[in-house]
Amino acid sequence: MDEGSRRMERISQIQLFMLFALFSYSTPSAFLVSPLAAVAKYDLCLAFVLAAAATLFILYFSIKLGRQQPAVFFADYGGELVGKWLHSAFMVLFLFYFLQRAAIVLRNITDFMIQTQLPNTPSWAVAALFGLCIAFTIRSGIESIFRLSQIFFIIIVLLIIGLTPLFLAFQLENKMMVAFLTNHNWRKLALGTFQTIPWYGDTFLVLFLFPYLAQPHKTMRSLFWAVILGTVFILSYVIPTLLMFGPLLTASLKYPVLEFIRSLRIADFIETLDPFLTIIWLPIIVLKISLLLYTAIHCLMKVASLKDYKPLTYSMTTLMIGYSVHMAANSTELEAFILYSWPAFAITVQCLPLLYLAAGWLRSQGRGKVKAKDNANREEASTS
Repeated sequence: MDEGSRRMERISQIQLFMLFALFSYSTPSAFLVSPLAAVAKYDLCLAFVLAAAATLFILYFSIKLGRQQPAVFFADYGGELVGKWLHSAFMVLFLFYFLQRAAIVLRNITDFMIQTQLPNTPSWAVAALFGLCIAFTIRSGIESIFRLSQIFFIIIVLLIIGLTPLFLAFQLENKMMVAFLTNHNWRKLALGTFQTIPWYGDTFLVLFLFPYLAQPHKTMRSLFWAVILGTVFILSYVIPTLLMFGPLLTASLKYPVLEFIRSLRIADFIETLDPFLTIIWLPIIVLKISLLLYTAIHCLMKVASLKDYKPLTYSMTTLMIGYSVHMAANSTELEAFILYSWPAFAITVQCLPLLYLAAGWLRSQGRGKVKAKDNANREEASTS
C-alpha cells in the first residue's frame, strides 16, 4: 500500500478550515501592513479584500486540478497532463518556491524577534532555534500540524471576538473613517493588491495534500470560508490601527499592529497585551513554516522517487535556515525583495495549476477527435 492510501482521510475539513484561516491571517497582519500602507494608504483594507478575492480564483483551479484524482498525489499524476519531463521541471520549481517561501517567513520572524525581544542576538542563532522546532513539528507528521492548529484557532477567535472590540472605542480617530470612502488612488491600489496576492496565494499548496483529506469534494467550501475568515481577522486589527495612527504613521512603523496592541490597557493589572499575543502568535508562524517546508520536502521526495520524507527533514531545514539568513543583508533589502521582485514569480508559480488544467483539456480534446475519427473510419469500412 502506498503512502497516499495509508494516510487517506486523516485531515478533516474543519481542521483544514482552521489551519488555513490562520495560514491566511498570520504573516500579512504582522509583516505586510507597514509596507503596504506606504503604497496603498487608505486603500490598504481594500487591497487585502481584493487579494483575498484573487486568491479564491487561484484556489478554484488548484482544487479543481486536485479533485481530478483526489486519492493520488498531484506529483504522481501531473506528468499525465503536461508530459513527464515538463512536470519534473515544474516540481523542481514548486520545490524551490515552497523552500523560498518558508525561508522568507523564517527571516521575517527572525528579524521580528531580534528587533523586539532579543536585541544583539545573532540572527543564525534565532533562526536555528526556530528551525529546530520546525523540524520536530514536520517529523511529527502532517496530521499533527493540523491538529495543533485547532488549539490556536480557538484561542485567536476568542481573543479577537472577546478582547479586541473592548478597545475599539479608545484613542481612535473616528473622523478618519470618511477617508476610507473618499481617498482612493486606483493605481496604488492595483500595485498594493498585486503585492498582497502572493501572501494569500500560498494556500494553493492544498493541491499537494489531497490524499490526506477527508471529503475532498468539500475542500473549496472549507478554504473559501478560511480565506474569508482570515481576511476578517486581518481587518479586525488593520482597521483600528489605521484609525489610530493614520496611513503615514502606520507606514513609518515597523510593526504597526504590534504598536496598536501595545497601546491597549486592561484596567491596572495588565499594562500591555503584546507579550501575551506574541506568545500565541509565534507557534502559529511555526505551523505555517512547517507546512510550507513539509510541502517542499514532499516535492523533493517525489522528484527523488523516495518513499519516506523524514530522512530529508533535517537537511532541508538546514538549507532553509541558511537561505533565510543569507537571502538579504537587512530587513529593508528583504522588504524591497518581497514587495517588488518576488510577487511576479510567486503569482506565476501559484497559477501553474491552470496550465495543468489547460494541458489536460487539450489532451482530452485531442483524444476525443482521434476517437471520433476512428469511429468514422470503422463506420465507413463497415458500410463499404
